[in-house]
Amino acid sequence: MPFLKQENIILLSKEDNKYQGISSKEIKSNYLKEHAKNDVNIVIDDDNSVIKYIIKNNEDLIVFQDSSLVD
Repeated sequence: MPFLKQENIILLSKEDNKYQGISSKEIKSNYLKEHAKNDVNIVIDDDNSVIKYIIKNNEDLIVFQDSSLVD
């Protein structure tokens, strides 16, 4: 992603040992609640249920959805 600085990219994965027993949508939603106060945050996920969960559980979010992204 040439338009984003590497030091500003955070990848969250449920496969990480520190997130055992927590779903992907909970990991991302909780991260945003704890760390996304005055920043611009971009969440990219191909699972619509994750996006819906994040919207429902994070009040101060503005969401744009692009369903035309392809591999």
